Amino acid sequence: MKKLIAILFFFFVLVIFSLSYMTVKKQKNTYTYYTMGTILSFDVIADEKIAVPAVSKAYSEIQRINDEFSNYSESSSVSILNNSGKKGHVVSNEFISILERSREMSQITNGLFDITVSPLVKIWGFYRHKGRVPSDTEINFTMQL
Repeated sequence: MKKLIAILFFFFVLVIFSLSYMTVKKQKNTYTYYTMGTILSFDVIADEKIAVPAVSKAYSEIQRINDEFSNYSESSSVSILNNSGKKGHVVSNEFISILERSREMSQITNGLFDITVSPLVKIWGFYRHKGRVPSDTEINFTMQL
C-alpha cells in the first residue's frame, strides 16, 4: 500500500510539473494609439490571444466616447450642441448624465471644474495649436459669455 501511495504521489508531482510547463507564458505587450489629441498606451500583461481583443474593445469604447464628446470633431454631439445656438439639439441620456455630473463637480469645487470654459480656451488658441495671450479686455468679455 505504501508503494502505491508513493507511486501515486510521484505521478501527482509529475503531472503538476508538466502542467506548469504547459501554461502560456504571459508577457507585457504595449499597444499605442493617438486619440483625444494625445497618445494613449495600454500596457497589458497577458497572452496576446486575451490582450488583443481586450485592448481592441477598450480602444473602441474610447473612440466611441471621443466621437460623441470631442470638441475637435464637427460631427460630435458637443460640437453640434455648441453650434446649435438657441435651436437646441437632442442629446443622449449619457450626455445628459455627464452634464449633470459636471454641474455637481463644479459646485463641489466652487467653480474650479468648469465645462463652460470653452470660449476662454478658444481665445487662447488651444484648439488649433495656435496659442496666443489674449488681452485682458478679451478675457473679461469672454468670461461674460
